[in-house]
Amino acid sequence: MENNAGMSTSRNLKPLTKQAILFPVIIVIFCSLLLVHCSDKNTDAPSVNAVHPAVWTDPTRKGAMQYHGTYVETSGTDSCNTCHGSALQGTAEISGCSTVCHFGPGGETSPPGSDWPHGSSPHSGLNAREQVCNKCHTIMRQHNIGPPFCHDCHGQGVNHPLGQPWLDPKSPDYHGKSNIDCTACHDLAKDCNQCHFGSTGSNAPAGSNWVHGNNPQHQTYPADQTVCNKCHDVNRSYGNPPATCHDCHEIVANHPLGQLWLDSKNAQFHG
Repeated sequence: MENNAGMSTSRNLKPLTKQAILFPVIIVIFCSLLLVHCSDKNTDAPSVNAVHPAVWTDPTRKGAMQYHGTYVETSGTDSCNTCHGSALQGTAEISGCSTVCHFGPGGETSPPGSDWPHGSSPHSGLNAREQVCNKCHTIMRQHNIGPPFCHDCHGQGVNHPLGQPWLDPKSPDYHGKSNIDCTACHDLAKDCNQCHFGSTGSNAPAGSNWVHGNNPQHQTYPADQTVCNKCHDVNRSYGNPPATCHDCHEIVANHPLGQLWLDSKNAQFHG
């Protein structure tokens, strides 16, 4: 009887079909793909310029609806809250307006309670707020609008004098005599290239072995004269040499120099 019962049970078991095997496999694969794609960032999300036009932050476009200030004045900020959060304070993924260029949802450009007219001086008392200010300055520079980069630390607790005392070689406070660590505020390779060649502060082109000064050697560096001449302009503004004619004479001269060129009695007189 037992054998017959066992045989009866085995007869009731149906062989597995191909569909019965494939179905759970397909379910497992589908769930795996779903998890992978849900964990990826949304690569189909629009870029910044697809959400806003490139001139969205350009104040020279004021009056056009493509400029955010004009849009807000016309349409309000309700549509902005969707991405930038309640009261435009930002979300974990998207910055708010009060952390980049403004000091409140109303687009204020001055810290609350400061009574400071934006753009006026002095503003050194607003040091605690300079991070917001400087982020906005960076955006403005992308549209070729000031202030220059030096504004972001100069006048805001700067640790050295400005202007002529700092730039005039005759000054006791001349920057070339200072022991201040300039890298705390400046990228020396970029910020000092008006007068220098590279981050070391060199006044001679890299690898030239040229001794800076008015000597015949500098005739061989016409490719670098733009940097040299910018520095000469700064020096002249403080009454220092070289004379303006130096900036092309003796570098690329297609005529005699000195008395031969300047003396009206000479056959080669420039007149």
